[in-house]
Amino acid sequence: MPDFTFIATASMVAAVGATPVFADVNPVTFTLDPEEVERRITPRTRALLPVHLYGQPANISGLMTLARRHKLRMIWDAAQAHGAQFSGRDVGSFPDAACYSFYPTKNMTTGEGGMITTSSSSLAVELRLLRSHGEVSRYRHVRLGFNLRTTDIASAIGLVQLAKLPKAIRARQRNAKILAEGLRGIPGVQLPELVPGTSHAFTLFTICVDAMQAGISRDELQQALGKRGVQSAVHYPLPLHRQPIFRGYGSDRDFPVSVRLAKSVLSLPVHPGVKEEDLRYIVQCVREILKA
Repeated sequence: MPDFTFIATASMVAAVGATPVFADVNPVTFTLDPEEVERRITPRTRALLPVHLYGQPANISGLMTLARRHKLRMIWDAAQAHGAQFSGRDVGSFPDAACYSFYPTKNMTTGEGGMITTSSSSLAVELRLLRSHGEVSRYRHVRLGFNLRTTDIASAIGLVQLAKLPKAIRARQRNAKILAEGLRGIPGVQLPELVPGTSHAFTLFTICVDAMQAGISRDELQQALGKRGVQSAVHYPLPLHRQPIFRGYGSDRDFPVSVRLAKSVLSLPVHPGVKEEDLRYIVQCVREILKA
């Protein structure tokens, strides 16, 4: 799994008694690098857990080739990738399972919770048992399970959100295009990459700030934007191997891209509620601050 992602990806691996093995990410897409993954596969490896970070699809074909070669399961973290596509297919349609989040900051929400999609009918049966105390019929329980059922109210919200999702993604992609066109060419600013054959869902529009080239650090840019009324966020300030809970799982030299991203990423407003004049103002502020 990638060293650069939200901690939930790794903590759920540890929670079931497995050991998360971190690998570095691609410097352009920020998603799991197949070459880095292959170097870390051992006879103990059971699954790959890529993340479609910020709404950018991971290298699905490359990673699935690895999985087939080494007979591994594929578990996709699609928490930020509602509606993202790879080779014309929704990222949730690939084997073996994809995990979504419905947290309020995502492209669609039910207030909290999430969803799993799977191509396996047997796994679907197991997941349905797990979500409701291992119950096959009323008060008949065949295995250990949990109370992970969504509520009717949350489901009703989710269905409405799902119907609005295509329009919301088009708005995000339009906003991302305006930001990218306005910020293109600024020294020291790396823009999100649009990979041929994929459709970026733009849950986040995340740039990278090279302090040496830009003449200002990521944190300084964030503070300056805040003073101008532009909210931004850092996703994520620590790579997983630096988290206290995962100390000893690697060092900075093992994950140079992940370490660089943690120091340089900054997410700018891209959600459907941002107006075009707001986006132009964001571009203006970034250029003024960076004197570009």
